[in-house]
Amino acid sequence: PNVLTGNLEAGRTYFNGAGKCNTCHSPSGDLASVGRKYDPIDLQQRFLFPRRSKPIQVTVTPAGGQSVTGSLERIDDFSVSLRDAAGEYRAFSRDKNVKVDLHDPLAAHNQMLDVYTDQDMHDIVRYLESLQ
Repeated sequence: PNVLTGNLEAGRTYFNGAGKCNTCHSPSGDLASVGRKYDPIDLQQRFLFPRRSKPIQVTVTPAGGQSVTGSLERIDDFSVSLRDAAGEYRAFSRDKNVKVDLHDPLAAHNQMLDVYTDQDMHDIVRYLESLQ
């Protein structure tokens, strides 16, 4: 299938405007030559569903306690667990007195899946493919 049906200039405009892609990515930095590295179908897949290269970071602050930061192991409605910088496993019950802050670098990509139109996706892929 041909995924290069979008408009290059519309993709550039979306990248630098409404999509806010340029707040995290740069055509001359992390995306330099990306159009040469991947064929259009792989490029589209990687743009829509990027691979996680780093774990989600979490900071847990128990009521009256000291904050603990580390790599998220598991989170649900009842508990959160992490590995701290020393590699120690830490688990906390979640209640109204425990503050949990997640830092997921891919959160914006996941949120945008509900925002992109088909045309936006094709325009962005066409723009990314042009970064040779």
